[in-house]
Amino acid sequence: MGKEIIDKLRKLTEKEIQRIKKVREKLKTIKDDRGLLKLIDSYLHDSSFFLKEGKLIEAFEAIVIVWSYIDAGLRFGIFDLPEELKDYFTV
Repeated sequence: MGKEIIDKLRKLTEKEIQRIKKVREKLKTIKDDRGLLKLIDSYLHDSSFFLKEGKLIEAFEAIVIVWSYIDAGLRFGIFDLPEELKDYFTV
């Protein structure tokens, strides 16, 4: 990959990690999540770890998985968020 693409991927991943941390702080579990919250936290941690290790593709993949799990949890009524943060998701 070219340096410009690598820099863009790094910045995008950093931005998404920060956004998801903001979401995670406000995420409320409203019924049994069957371990979904643990998966979210694990993939968030993995994304930050991969980013520090310079594994940008893995870091970006992990943060996308976090977004997907939260989106699914919101859709199935497992989680709740303040309205202003729900705009990030498909619910």
